[in-house]
Amino acid sequence: MVGVPLFYPQYPLNYRIPSSLIMGLLQNNGINYFNIEKDTATVFRVRSGLNYQPQENIQITSDFAINLYNTRINTRAWYLPAYYIDLGLNYALLDNRLTLNPKIYLRDGVFYEDTNNQEQKLNPLIDFSFETQFKINSMFRIFAQANNILASEYQAWLDYPIY
Repeated sequence: MVGVPLFYPQYPLNYRIPSSLIMGLLQNNGINYFNIEKDTATVFRVRSGLNYQPQENIQITSDFAINLYNTRINTRAWYLPAYYIDLGLNYALLDNRLTLNPKIYLRDGVFYEDTNNQEQKLNPLIDFSFETQFKINSMFRIFAQANNILASEYQAWLDYPIY
């Protein structure tokens, strides 16, 4: 439907109480390893998305989620992000034979407990990617994809960088 925003809920509400939430606490004595720790937590997630198509050949997409949690033993649920946001654009040209797809991914920095038992927070993720496709015929397409164009350095886990 052109020009009308379409709101589509995906798993609008998700509530669970895992009996044991396994969280890794990084230890570093010259070698990185995780000390596994269990905790019981209440996890509540709200996830949704929004699509908007202002023209026949342009579509703006989004997906976002908020995670709320409450742990019993630890002060935080280590390494679980509080939110994420994904934004994208689908732009078709040349009678839909050429598509351009820039995307941006945002993630909250996650909390962790350092080796001195102090609460710390890793930097958030900001990732910009781009993909393009060219349809040669009904059976063949050529594509190119570039990820992390901004060369963001972030860590999903402490001392485990992702580029």
